[in-house]
Amino acid sequence: MCRTIWGALLRHDPPVIVLGCEGSGFRSFTRKQRDQQRIRKKRSVLDTYSIGQGYSLRDETHSTWIHVNVDIYGGDPCVRWRDLPVGTAGVICIVDSSDEEMIELTRVALSGFYERHENLLKESALLVLANKQDRVDALSVMEVMRKMELETRFEGRRWHIQGTDTISGDGIEEGLEWIAMQISMIR
Repeated sequence: MCRTIWGALLRHDPPVIVLGCEGSGFRSFTRKQRDQQRIRKKRSVLDTYSIGQGYSLRDETHSTWIHVNVDIYGGDPCVRWRDLPVGTAGVICIVDSSDEEMIELTRVALSGFYERHENLLKESALLVLANKQDRVDALSVMEVMRKMELETRFEGRRWHIQGTDTISGDGIEEGLEWIAMQISMIR
């Protein structure tokens, strides 16, 4: 089913950006999506980047992805986008539900990202994947939502938070279905 969802997104070619701080499950998520979408003859719908303390940006498989600089200022990740795609349809943010410090770091980075690119992200949908829900020390989806202040920071925007486990794939399909539906509504 995930293959079908990504296929539908690819046919319409909307820019979707995936963000994740160090240890969030970002690499597991993007690797799983790349494995399910092997054929990449043109620029992908999935432009992947990393934000987070000590995390290096890599263009792992596709040389035409849009590049960003990842700079660290006093431990606070600051992402400067050179060419954020006009009409970015969606942002997927992956957060580690079992690490409260990284939840806070992700909250700050995501808020700053939206503040810097308000004009380009007006119509975009935000999907937050509260990852590592399989761990006993993971906060619930509602607790992650409260700690990230999603209701207040993204009031008036289309957003959704989905509990996931990127290793097993639990919850990913539901999250992708939500963002695909949101994107289809604005296209």
